[in-house]
Amino acid sequence: FMLQSDNEAKAHHIVEAAWKIMEEYIAEKNYARKESLNNAVNNGNFMSDINDIWMAIQKGQVKTLFIEQGLFQPARIENNSISLVSEDERTDKDVVDDIYDEMIENNMEHGGEVVFLPKGTLDEFNGFGAVLRYVS
Repeated sequence: FMLQSDNEAKAHHIVEAAWKIMEEYIAEKNYARKESLNNAVNNGNFMSDINDIWMAIQKGQVKTLFIEQGLFQPARIENNSISLVSEDERTDKDVVDDIYDEMIENNMEHGGEVVFLPKGTLDEFNGFGAVLRYVS
């Protein structure tokens, strides 16, 4: 695309530069948050099992969900238990099209937060984990 004027060109470059700074800031902040996740692992107030996390969310025990960007998984929730399903079943009537999105929304409704990290950052946890408010 072409910029119409010198002022527009300057504004465009300012926005590009500002966005790069924001991306770096967000990345640094998220990596600092991952350190809190590592501390939680060491302290025993971390979960990585999807069903354990789902139950903890329902009880309001999850402080922070950590999830890799782009992680997506259809699933069924039956009797408050999550069963992962294939992408082919995503449009079935009783299937949640993205269980991670469902968990994020539920956690935020309970006052929790979410931190998105770059793909590959949480490989040791299959891309997803939770830090608890307290250990029960």
